[in-house]
Amino acid sequence: MDASIVGDSFFGVPLQTSLRLPPPPRPFGTVCVFCGASSGADPRFVSAAAELGRTIALEGLRLVYGGGASGLMDAVARGAAEHGGPVTAVTPHFLAHRIPQLSVPHEIVAVPDMHTRKKIMFERSDAFIALPGGIGTIEELTEVVTLHKLDQDRKPVVIANFGGFWDPLLELFAHLERTGFMHAEALGRCLVAQTPRAILPAIRAALDETAVPPVHAPREDTPALARLASLPDKQSGCEKVGTGFSRRIPRQQRARASDSIPSNRIPL
Repeated sequence: MDASIVGDSFFGVPLQTSLRLPPPPRPFGTVCVFCGASSGADPRFVSAAAELGRTIALEGLRLVYGGGASGLMDAVARGAAEHGGPVTAVTPHFLAHRIPQLSVPHEIVAVPDMHTRKKIMFERSDAFIALPGGIGTIEELTEVVTLHKLDQDRKPVVIANFGGFWDPLLELFAHLERTGFMHAEALGRCLVAQTPRAILPAIRAALDETAVPPVHAPREDTPALARLASLPDKQSGCEKVGTGFSRRIPRQQRARASDSIPSNRIPL
């Protein structure tokens, strides 16, 4: 049993084992993972990254990541490669000799700088996943959200909020919207996943949104927190934010949450 899974739950979120979704209407072959080159303070992050890598490989997808063999980057890449999945590492020249490289067979794309690295990763991928990470992971994630806002990219992005790691960032997004500096539409294809198993089904559902109808359409004049409290509490492991959706907010944090984000829940 992986360290990330205890009984039938992952970080306290019940696991679903019988999820079935229709295939996406267009090819979905490559997923880009943003994550830290460190392992973080919680060893379950490493186990979760490795589990995601295995899942990517077993689903027949290619993994694109930033290269190297340390921290969560090593865990997700090794998890994919050791289970037969193709892995592409996009690494700037100046980092190639400064960081350890993955010891299993994989494709290496050497690029001149960090800007080109992101460009190649974005161009080669059909969807994006942000695992726990540092300032580089935040920068990569927010650039994808910015491209959504500017209507330059509509590929799905999943925020892997394992153990509530990204709660502060999600609250910052709510603060930016509440203060008039971000519109909910900027997060129109942004999903929040609580477990590794929820991530790929969520991406497939986002690529074919008709596969997952909204639960119900709350009245626009109903306060956002009241709408949130009235939704079915199906602990599905993944939910959509932006454009009429909101993440699940812990009861003790609701007083600090945005009063302006409409809420809805997709049952994955």
